[in-house]
Amino acid sequence: MPLAKNEAALRKIATLTILVSFLFGFLALVLFWNQPPDKGVPVTAGLSVAATLLMFGAVPFYLSALKSFRTTIKKAYVVFCVGVILFAIAQIQIPIATVFNFWLIVNSGAFMIPYVLAALFMYFGARRIAKILKLQTVLNSPTLIILTATALAGLSYFLPHNPDNWLDTASIKLSVGLVVWVSSNALATALLFFKITEKISDSYKPAMKWLYRSMIMIALTGVHYVFVLLVFVTSRYENVGQPNEIYVPGDWYPDFSLAIIPLIITGLLLIRAGYEFSLLTASKAPADKPTVSDKGLSLLDVITYTSKLATDPADIDPILDPVREITAQMNHTRELSKTEQSTLVRVYLDIERYLIEHEPVRQFDRQSLRETIAEEFSVDPSLKSVLES
Repeated sequence: MPLAKNEAALRKIATLTILVSFLFGFLALVLFWNQPPDKGVPVTAGLSVAATLLMFGAVPFYLSALKSFRTTIKKAYVVFCVGVILFAIAQIQIPIATVFNFWLIVNSGAFMIPYVLAALFMYFGARRIAKILKLQTVLNSPTLIILTATALAGLSYFLPHNPDNWLDTASIKLSVGLVVWVSSNALATALLFFKITEKISDSYKPAMKWLYRSMIMIALTGVHYVFVLLVFVTSRYENVGQPNEIYVPGDWYPDFSLAIIPLIITGLLLIRAGYEFSLLTASKAPADKPTVSDKGLSLLDVITYTSKLATDPADIDPILDPVREITAQMNHTRELSKTEQSTLVRVYLDIERYLIEHEPVRQFDRQSLRETIAEEFSVDPSLKSVLES
């Protein structure tokens, strides 16, 4: 079931999701404000909660818009959304470790496991979409992507780190390697979405553009976090569980977990991508709809609109050849001849048949398609009567 039926309502839901995420982030900051002695705890909690909720909030936009899509593409987006959910869950680990002083999971690198799983799910979701669109690229090879990511993670072992860091070298190297592995997979996913964006029609480009931007942001977040791990010194507790337990502060940047800020940006990008995806099935506001003359619906308008519903423009390009011949001879004063009108009707019916029988992403039937066109152009008469006139 869609989140909302029109663009204005979707915009309100997206805005509310962002505001609620930041509100709960602020409440988490206030809740842990007096957490002694680590002054970075409230900031860490606030940023992590905000990032987590933003990512969780993006998922309903994708899932709710899938009703009118084919089963194969639904499965692809579900796989991708599982990755987003895992990434959201991963954000909450650091504040939990901070609050409960359970840093073993962080220092051992085990906290990266949800990130690794998230990266895999997001990549395989994008790969499924590429396969559905018959996109030929080396990025479709999981073996190549995983081996490349593993090789880069191995090379990261030789990156120097701050000798003053209290963490043992093995823990630092493991954490850096896992972050590099996740970032490499995120970059591959971003490039795959970019390739998909180049192939699909203009109607689908906005949603896909924001998706590959969000994946690029995840990759950049990883690079940023590697820099933090290698350069800065983190805080620690000494003599844990003993009467003389003390807190030793580290550098302010990692202590306040400011490395989480790029993940908040990622959450915002994912919401924007989900919002654009939901717009594919949402109706426009009356003011945004094309005006129609008293003579009825323009066949050229119908063809232009329906051709944009095809995911891959190359598939219907030959169908549009007669339209190009007609428009090349048109001027503002000459009306279409009956032969030209008949040709346009035939072109529309060919596009309609393609959308119903061969469109790989969206699922259409004749009645709903014509109702959508009538609604899009704010016309009341049935499309059938317009086409047959």
